[in-house]
Amino acid sequence: MLLSDIIYEYEEQIIYHLRKLIQIRSVWDEAVPGRPNQPYGEGVDEALQYMLRLGEELGFQVKNIDGYAGHVEYGSGEELIAVLVHLDTVHEGDGWTYPPFGAVIDHGKIFGRGASDDKGAAVVALFALKALQKIGVAPSKRVRIIFGTHEESGMQDMDYYFAREQKPDLAFTPDAGYPIFNRELGNINVAISWQREQGVKIEMEEAEHNAAQSENAEQNAALTLVSAAPVTRTADNGVPDIWTAGDEVSVSRTADNEVPVTRTGDNEVAVTRTGDNEVAVTRTGADGVRLLTMEGGKPFSFIPERCEAVFALSSEHTERAMRVLSNEHNIELELDTDKNLLRVTASNLPLEQTAGTLAAAPAASPTNAIVNMISWLHSAKIDQELALFYTYLHERIGKETNGNSLGIRCEDDVSGPLQVYLRTIRADTRHIEALVNIRYPVTKDGDEIMRTITDTLPFPAIKVDERRHLKPVYVPADHPLIQKLGTAYRKVTGEQAELLQMGAGTYSRKLPDRCVAFGPGLPGAAHTNVHAADEYIEIASLMKHATICAQGIYELICEP
Repeated sequence: MLLSDIIYEYEEQIIYHLRKLIQIRSVWDEAVPGRPNQPYGEGVDEALQYMLRLGEELGFQVKNIDGYAGHVEYGSGEELIAVLVHLDTVHEGDGWTYPPFGAVIDHGKIFGRGASDDKGAAVVALFALKALQKIGVAPSKRVRIIFGTHEESGMQDMDYYFAREQKPDLAFTPDAGYPIFNRELGNINVAISWQREQGVKIEMEEAEHNAAQSENAEQNAALTLVSAAPVTRTADNGVPDIWTAGDEVSVSRTADNEVPVTRTGDNEVAVTRTGDNEVAVTRTGADGVRLLTMEGGKPFSFIPERCEAVFALSSEHTERAMRVLSNEHNIELELDTDKNLLRVTASNLPLEQTAGTLAAAPAASPTNAIVNMISWLHSAKIDQELALFYTYLHERIGKETNGNSLGIRCEDDVSGPLQVYLRTIRADTRHIEALVNIRYPVTKDGDEIMRTITDTLPFPAIKVDERRHLKPVYVPADHPLIQKLGTAYRKVTGEQAELLQMGAGTYSRKLPDRCVAFGPGLPGAAHTNVHAADEYIEIASLMKHATICAQGIYELICEP
């Protein structure tokens, strides 16, 4: 039986309810105090309530699992088939041409956050079930449309749901594309971090004995270091900051707005007055340069396009710094001589010469902006205290994407080689952390990969923390799930269902041996701006997906 004609009878309703659902801002938020059934905020809960009410109005049994997830159910029997969709979305962000929650229709497209990921698929799945009900399909299996609410933020919703509800025997999630994604690479987010041992802030403290002995009590307030570093008072009006052996500075307050620095060791410090009772002290190091901030990459961007850093310079090293450091591709330098700051921008695209800046020769093709920044740091050899960290990243990852220098290179015949990417980096004066994404073959052991990284760390000061680990998904080609979904795809499109793989994750991760990604994106279709401004779904493509989705459910619940 083909369901194409039947599902199109619901096109107007599908469009109407999808627009209503898009208009609900269902971005993850903190739990609402006093409302235990809203674990991910009011907006997410509103979207869940909307779909469960709609399911009930269409004549199905519905159940809300404490606001974490819910389902609509049809049919009877012990065996359970499921379609997993999600109602939460990523943050809307900036740069929209259309209102992000306006659900505007323009040139056959519905624009709005969640239109293609994954609200369109959620509405379609419900009406696909309605189409089966309308033609009198009475399956001997139960089928559920499971509405998740935390897919974009970690998928803990499904952990909660499946701890309380039956796991389906077979399932698919329309949260990727067609034909069938039967392989999802293992996916680990690893935080690599380092922290300076010394403090960088000192506060003014009235020294009563100084005041009693001084001709001008106001000029002789002592400075006390707020730090884990040892502090030794060396004079009535001075306290040295002991960074390392032989690298000491004395800081004394001599007037209301003056804080002189006496250099007593080989290293330099920069001092900035931050308020009436405190000053900030920054050690710039023997090279006269110290990192203040760094930021690169975005949570949902695969290859970082930009990485920015700000460094403090000692005045006598400014000229040397610019001369030595301006020699790398995809690096732009801007010097603030008034504040003795060096701003560095690394790009993944070729840079052009601009007024007031130094830009190196362009690279031949887009690269990873964080890798470019680390490469520049390593070649420039600045902020030597930080060198352990950036040398590790440069030598163990760098431009490699196969994990060879980390000792984790591997591959299999099913899903190919392991892949490693630097995704984000954040730093301040005390702490720096890079997030590395590792995607490993479906037949390999992710825990063993992590043990290898941890056991081969060259420096105790560098820390490694596993932030997220999505185990791989692999459903073989001869599995009944693949066979039946392949049949549905072939009946509707006339084409064979190619088996694909992805590095990202879907709800299949929660059912790795019985669930695959199936739709909604059509092969060769334009990118719908998922996770970007002006996200949309084309109505014609949505309805084509609806026919395949309905046929897929039918094959799973009705065919032997």
